[in-house]
Amino acid sequence: MHIAKRAVRPLQLLLAALLAALLGAQALLVAGLTQLSPTDVPELQRFRWTLLVLAVVVLACAEVVVVATWRLLALVRADRIFSPGAFRWVDAIIGAFAAAWVALLVAVVPVLQFAQVDDAPGLGGLHLLLLLVGLVPVLLMLVMRALLTQATSLRSDLEAVI
Repeated sequence: MHIAKRAVRPLQLLLAALLAALLGAQALLVAGLTQLSPTDVPELQRFRWTLLVLAVVVLACAEVVVVATWRLLALVRADRIFSPGAFRWVDAIIGAFAAAWVALLVAVVPVLQFAQVDDAPGLGGLHLLLLLVGLVPVLLMLVMRALLTQATSLRSDLEAVI
């Protein structure tokens, strides 16, 4: 656990840089997509607002994941990761991943309707693959939450014995 505690501060610095980059990307993306004229990219024009909402929601979810991970790292550093307070942050990560997946699902529907009309047969398969890959972090975090629950229970039992 000593090595893990020493790695927390560099990880938190990297998370701070990532959060700054995400906030910058969000600002640039919103500015870029709202100022897009119909003649710039005509293929993108019909999905401009769908892409804007999807991008903002997904980036906001990523920011929630970064902040929750920061808090979990603080709990690791304080040697309180196996406390009930950790579950709130793990649940926030699960919720953010799930919200991003739902936003992706909702955004894919109009694109798939367009793909049936357009001559892009692989686009539907690509979106389906993207949805399946997007579901992996949600399920992975659910498994990690179950492991945290089990480890917390075992640690409580061990402390009761000692």
